Amino acid sequence: MKSEQIFFSPDQKAWLKALLFDTPFNTNIQGPHELRPAIMVVPGGGYNHCSQRESAPVSLHFSLQGYQTFVLEYHCGEESAYPTPLVDIALALAHIRTHAAEFDIDPNRIALLGFSAGGHLSALLSSLWQTPELNQLTGLNSEQMKPNALILGYPVANLKAFSDLMAVRAEPEYKFGAMLQNYAEFKDPMHLVNEHIPPVFLFTTLEDDLIPADHSFAYAQRLLEAGTSLEFHQFSEGGHGLGSADGLSNHGRVYPKRIGAWHDLAVDWLNAVFEHEC
Repeated sequence: MKSEQIFFSPDQKAWLKALLFDTPFNTNIQGPHELRPAIMVVPGGGYNHCSQRESAPVSLHFSLQGYQTFVLEYHCGEESAYPTPLVDIALALAHIRTHAAEFDIDPNRIALLGFSAGGHLSALLSSLWQTPELNQLTGLNSEQMKPNALILGYPVANLKAFSDLMAVRAEPEYKFGAMLQNYAEFKDPMHLVNEHIPPVFLFTTLEDDLIPADHSFAYAQRLLEAGTSLEFHQFSEGGHGLGSADGLSNHGRVYPKRIGAWHDLAVDWLNAVFEHEC
């Protein structure tokens, strides 16, 4: 395998960290071979930073299942004002698809995996990839930006409920990057649900005190009303920011280890969606 750092934004403040199998993996095989599916991990961090717990540890798990994996580092802090991170994720997905042959990837089997704020960003793209507004912002056509599947871990997908909760708690604005500092319908995944969203795998935990489980329940209900193919798992324990929910993501922390089952569930689901046998 090889790792790469791929810059795609003009200011080089957004980039992809790639972990890739050689092309093809077994150089003794002659003739055509099955192209690999890919997944782009979008870590959380409240748009203040990109959480390391939700980046490489997660991508490694999918690499072990035969996926070409990428981790997105996007604009954070004051530079995360809408629509900058949305442009980041759209350009990143388009870069992966445009270079699919180079990466040994099937361009029709590219998934997003977003956690927390990264789940917000992934859900935004999944709702907006086909819009003229995003075409204009990115200079890309819709098919270049289209995710083929979406995995969300405890996402900020119900932005109105999240913003209201933070106001009740009087959380200081500096706790979050600019994207989350004020509410607007045009950046609320709950408000933007439509029929163009790809199949979704969603999981959350009942003990999450930052993004309560009922936020995900409301988003799931909206997806079902729109006819989205949805698999939803709610664990009875486990707090916020568990990432891969194992020792890689949670070294030194106490956490319920059984929550790590989300990964196997998500892999089985994604393999079924992509008709992939690892």
